[in-house]
Amino acid sequence: LLKNYGNNYDLLINSSNSTIEGSKTNQIVLAFSKNILLANNTLRNSSAREAIKLDAGTGNITLHHNIITKNERYFIEKIFASGIDASQSEGNNTFENNIIVGSGYGIQARDNNTLIGNTIANNSIGVKISDGRNHISENNFIYNGVDAAQSSFTNVSFASNLWDGNFWASYEGTQKDNTGVGSTPHIVAVAPPRQGEPTPAVQEPVTDKAPSIGPIG
Repeated sequence: LLKNYGNNYDLLINSSNSTIEGSKTNQIVLAFSKNILLANNTLRNSSAREAIKLDAGTGNITLHHNIITKNERYFIEKIFASGIDASQSEGNNTFENNIIVGSGYGIQARDNNTLIGNTIANNSIGVKISDGRNHISENNFIYNGVDAAQSSFTNVSFASNLWDGNFWASYEGTQKDNTGVGSTPHIVAVAPPRQGEPTPAVQEPVTDKAPSIGPIG
């Protein structure tokens, strides 16, 4: 069931094998829906807490070629806004070739997701991962406060997450043998908790063993 609330938001609930394309709304919310394609949507200056939210009961969602810009990094005081929030999703989602700019979190995801070819720029935290089995490859991380974080308030393992071949504007290494790949891994250190936020149960640095020297795409 797709409900459109004018220019405010689109709500898709209890649906499968559906597509939302070409929307120019303020927010898109999915709940209890599987096998959904969100493509070529433009959410400019979204004032919603989450521009795109994959809520409980969602899985196997593909987000492709969406443009999200936020006009505020905070939804309310001390609560970050998000470009894409999939932290409640069941996973098996693909985020591909999206542009997310100017939010608190660019993308939040839990477990078993693929992030490829996205440009994540000028967010407070570019990508926050809160579980394992994620593949984050060939994305552009450009001038975020913290490019990426692995952090959870429950006791999980991040060992199965794979970060490789991403471009990091903050990378300070050199090119290896004209391959376009950095000579040393890129490590994003663990960021301290924000003021007023409890300390996570587990957090680990992000390590990209084969960072790209130049922007991708």
